[in-house]
Amino acid sequence: MKRVIRILISLGMIIGTVMFVAKFLRPVPVEHRPAPPQAMNTVQTAPVKPHEGGIDFTVDGQVIPYRALDIAPEVSGIVKFKSEKARAGKFVRKGETLLEIDPVDYELSVRQLTEETAQAQASIHEMEVQIESSKKEIDISKSQLEIKERELARYESVKTPGVYSASELDTVRTSVLNGRESLVKQENALRLYEQQLIRLKSVHAQKETNLEQAKLNLKRTKIVAPIDGVVKSHNFEVNTYVQKGTVVASILDTSKLEIQCFLHMKQMSWLWASSANSENAESSDEPAMRGFDFAPTDATVYYELDGQRWSWKGRLTTSDSGSLDPKTRMMLCRVTIDDPTDVQFDSYVIHTTDTSLGTVDKEALEKEKKAKKTPLIQTPPPTLLAGMYVTIVVHAKPEIPLYSAPEQALLPGNKIWTATDGTLREYRIRVATVTDEGVIFYADSQGVTATDKVVISPLASPAEGDKVNVL
Repeated sequence: MKRVIRILISLGMIIGTVMFVAKFLRPVPVEHRPAPPQAMNTVQTAPVKPHEGGIDFTVDGQVIPYRALDIAPEVSGIVKFKSEKARAGKFVRKGETLLEIDPVDYELSVRQLTEETAQAQASIHEMEVQIESSKKEIDISKSQLEIKERELARYESVKTPGVYSASELDTVRTSVLNGRESLVKQENALRLYEQQLIRLKSVHAQKETNLEQAKLNLKRTKIVAPIDGVVKSHNFEVNTYVQKGTVVASILDTSKLEIQCFLHMKQMSWLWASSANSENAESSDEPAMRGFDFAPTDATVYYELDGQRWSWKGRLTTSDSGSLDPKTRMMLCRVTIDDPTDVQFDSYVIHTTDTSLGTVDKEALEKEKKAKKTPLIQTPPPTLLAGMYVTIVVHAKPEIPLYSAPEQALLPGNKIWTATDGTLREYRIRVATVTDEGVIFYADSQGVTATDKVVISPLASPAEGDKVNVL
């Protein structure tokens, strides 16, 4: 009985608790109010502009000699003279004598061949006199033969017997035959003399050739610098024997210089695009050549020294090979500087960690730079030497349409936002390059045109189609 009562009491408490909660702890209904209108963002924009100035890109390069010439004597002998400039590191001018081989043997050879040539000429003259005399003798023999033949004709024309004897007729006939035989011998001798004259002239020509060679060898005993340049190395001294064809010195050409640099394939594509409509472009029927050549492209070479930057004009002329470098996956190219002495002062270079200039007034330097492009201190310009590392700015002019916009408009992922008509639009562009003037991109970037305005101010959670206020 007690157990039943306890169960009933428990059930009553549970029911009471449920009724209390249902009545007094009921949630208050939430009143749904309309959201307030969201304020429009205000953005700053800049126009998209057609880019007409081409593409300038910067690469690093190393100066290399334009060419190195090995000097080898063309005759052998003992070195009699050596120039003081014929040493490594010395600058020589074209035509300066580097060394001289003892010429005594070659002078004797010239004198000997000169005499032999004169003798051959005298023999020719003697033979010409002999031929002239033989021709005159032949003319006389022909005249005598004609007289004898007329006499024979008179004897034979007489028909009356007893006027002359048979022995007299035979005597006349024998005289005619002897005259003919003598004439034949003289003509044969003349032909022999003419052949001998040809042989003597050939011998004389050979002697003259040998004499010219001897004179040339005598001239070659003096070895001169073939170009203006710097002696890279030498391996001869006075009183040493040098062999014909053995390299005795090497000269680096300083009239021109070349700079090796590596270009990415993207940069190479700009050069190939620059060559598409150039006068030097390959014809369309030779497509295999277009990937290996491009039109010469202007470039500016810079070198920094003691806080000053100097520049040279150059041309990116050709690739150094027809393949990519296996390590860098880049194309090795060459920049040619036609006149290394044509150096111009470009600007001052002030680095925060550069203490070589001491305490300087940077503002004063900038004012001086804008006023005139000459150094405050007239220091001699640097000379480009093989092995120097320089900076190259290539001025490519690809024949492709390009647009430019401020760099602030470019977002990660090569995205930009436009607000041309007050509505945000997102575009992904194909970036060509980024310069100090801004981002340069291809004109086929999903319909972006020069009439659009790009957003250059920060955006907080932008969405496609949002309305914005444009400054």
